[in-house]
Amino acid sequence: MKTDCDVIRDLMPLAAEGIASEKSLALVREHLEECPACRAAYEEMKKEESTLRFLKDSVTGLVKELKDEKADITGFEEFKRRQEEEPLEQGFTKEDFLSMKEELERRVLEENKTSDENKKGMSRKDRKERNDEILTLQEQGYSEVEIAKRLGIGLGEVKLVLGVFQ
Repeated sequence: MKTDCDVIRDLMPLAAEGIASEKSLALVREHLEECPACRAAYEEMKKEESTLRFLKDSVTGLVKELKDEKADITGFEEFKRRQEEEPLEQGFTKEDFLSMKEELERRVLEENKTSDENKKGMSRKDRKERNDEILTLQEQGYSEVEIAKRLGIGLGEVKLVLGVFQ
């Protein structure tokens, strides 16, 4: 008995998601072997489902990133508020902390410069161009993850550059 295409097309979403009964799945498979039009429609449906699954996973990841960033910002704001309300420890002034921060940033940059030169053989000009490209992409609205993927570099490197140059 030849099954009507309309019936098979009603069953295809269940089969594509893997929730059709064994009998329904067998009926769909049998029909797809015989009907090129339904087979093409089924393949298209599976592609769309795969795309939707990818988009859902991507959005879920971005939502998690945003929540993490919000937590980081909230934590920083709380830290900043406490620093303004509480006296600085061990007799250090804000200027002392800023000076130490600048020195630490200088040392990190110097260490990264040496590390980059040793590991990748990048010239100072190449590193500057890459850093400028990171900053430009951020100004264009790209996220840190998107910048890392576009440039083929680690997320940590992107965060470091953005942290140092902002």
